[in-house]
Amino acid sequence: MNKKAIIYARTACKGQDDSSIGIQQQIQACLALAKKSGLTVVNTVSHEGVSGLNGSKKRLSNLLTLCKKKKAKALIVYDIERLSRNCNDYIRFSFLLGMKGIDLLTVLSGEEWVKELWTKYYKTALSRVIKRGIAEAKKRKSLTV
Repeated sequence: MNKKAIIYARTACKGQDDSSIGIQQQIQACLALAKKSGLTVVNTVSHEGVSGLNGSKKRLSNLLTLCKKKKAKALIVYDIERLSRNCNDYIRFSFLLGMKGIDLLTVLSGEEWVKELWTKYYKTALSRVIKRGIAEAKKRKSLTV
C-alpha cells in the first residue's frame, strides 16, 4: 500500500502572473513528485494571496492536524518557503513533522533553495548597509534625498 501524502501550495499574491510559480504550477509539480515517490495524494491545501511572513503558526498547525487526521506520512511542497518565510516557524514545524513520522518533501532540491535563501540574505544585508550609509550621510549633511 502506498504512503499517503498531502500537498501544500501558497502564493503571496492573488492571481500570480506567469513570471512566477502560481498555485496550479506548484500543485502539478508536487503531484509529479508524489507519483515519482510512489505516494498517494489524499488532500491538497492551497492558500492564494497569503503572506509567508505573517500568520504561519496557525497555518502550519492546521497542516499538522490535517496530516494526522488523514494519516499522511508525507507533506509535499514546491519549496520550503511555501510553508513559511519565518525561519523559526519553519524549523519548529519541520521538527514537529519529524516527531510525528511525517516526511517533508520539496520539489526544489536543497541546493536550489539554499542558493535562493543565500541570495535573499545577501539582498537584505546589502540593503541594511546602504540604508546605514544613507543615514550616516544625512547626519553629516553630505547627502540630500
